[in-house]
Amino acid sequence: MGKTAVFVLATLQQLEPVDGQVSVIVLCHTRELAFQISREYERFCKYMPAVKVSVFFGGLP
Repeated sequence: MGKTAVFVLATLQQLEPVDGQVSVIVLCHTRELAFQISREYERFCKYMPAVKVSVFFGGLP
């Protein structure tokens, strides 16, 4: 299992989702890393319907 997956699983294990509240914010230094991490969250949250994943980034495309 990769480093990203271990990081994602560790945060999901501690997560207690509350409707309408942000529970976890992950800051990344590159857009590519942000998308990689979001894909892992989506993969592991497949059976966690209360968890929503979004990616926000700035800068030029």
